[in-house]
Amino acid sequence: MVYANYAALAAVEVEGVDYLRTVSTVVGARYASVAIHGGGIEAGSGEMAQYVAGTSMSYYEFDGIKSSGNSALHITSTAFDEPLGVALISGCERALSFHGFTGTGGVPETAVGGGDAVRARLVADALTNAGFTCITAPSEIAGSDPANFCNRTTSGGGVQLEMSLAL
Repeated sequence: MVYANYAALAAVEVEGVDYLRTVSTVVGARYASVAIHGGGIEAGSGEMAQYVAGTSMSYYEFDGIKSSGNSALHITSTAFDEPLGVALISGCERALSFHGFTGTGGVPETAVGGGDAVRARLVADALTNAGFTCITAPSEIAGSDPANFCNRTTSGGGVQLEMSLAL
């Protein structure tokens, strides 16, 4: 099943059984680290968002916790409207949004995109300098649409990081 939005998902799925919502707000933080497809939806994205947030960024995760079939909880980034996440990101200046994608077979890479092209380039450069392989995100996962969750910040832009399965 594919859900058009959070209300449709919440009408069928059970919070605490099928999914969790986690928000950690850091007072005075202007940046958020988020994973709207955490847990079993896109493995590793939630852990990365939480790690990067640390104690200096606010953090949000929508976490699939079913024993199987978590991909059914995937709401597209442009339709994602879960209220706690929207409230957090709409109050932040910038956001880093972590996702997962298939990638090129066996190649550990990160596809970098988002509505903030300047910061996306800075993040890609920093990751490359740290030894990671970065590619420009293909259009279907670029995260450049203004309606994309990562771009609903006060600045109207964010950075979307798609981590390959191999990564």
